[in-house]
Amino acid sequence: MQRKKLCAAAVLAVLLAGLILYLLPRPLSDLLGESSRIDTVRTYEFEIREGQPFIDSATYPELTEEQKARVFALCRQYSYRRTLGTPFSDGSISGLGNRLLDIFVTGGDAAPQSVTVSSTGKLAIANRVYKMNHAERFLEQMEEVLGEPPSA
Repeated sequence: MQRKKLCAAAVLAVLLAGLILYLLPRPLSDLLGESSRIDTVRTYEFEIREGQPFIDSATYPELTEEQKARVFALCRQYSYRRTLGTPFSDGSISGLGNRLLDIFVTGGDAAPQSVTVSSTGKLAIANRVYKMNHAERFLEQMEEVLGEPPSA
């Protein structure tokens, strides 16, 4: 009987440790490669106009080396984490909030991918949804780095 309790406690401890490791925050900067190309699209208005969906967005030109360095520094300050629903998600974000930022990473030393950051703190990466604390502040700081959106 004592041995069964010990085995059950060991299994529970392993499961708990696995859950803790699964939920640990990951640095946002791990998604970007130092030599990768980074493109961004900012979406800042969602509405219905004359019965049709309307999305106002701006595609920024390729980042300068200075902007890229500032983006890396900023991404080192923020983290994201899995949720219990992450493995069951399909990458679609509900409750978008009032702003989105799409970051496209291609080439270089990072795997090609897109990262969508919502002002509600949801992140979509590789068809999975994650959680990010202080996403609104991150978006504001990214807008400072990117500057004014180019005119359409």
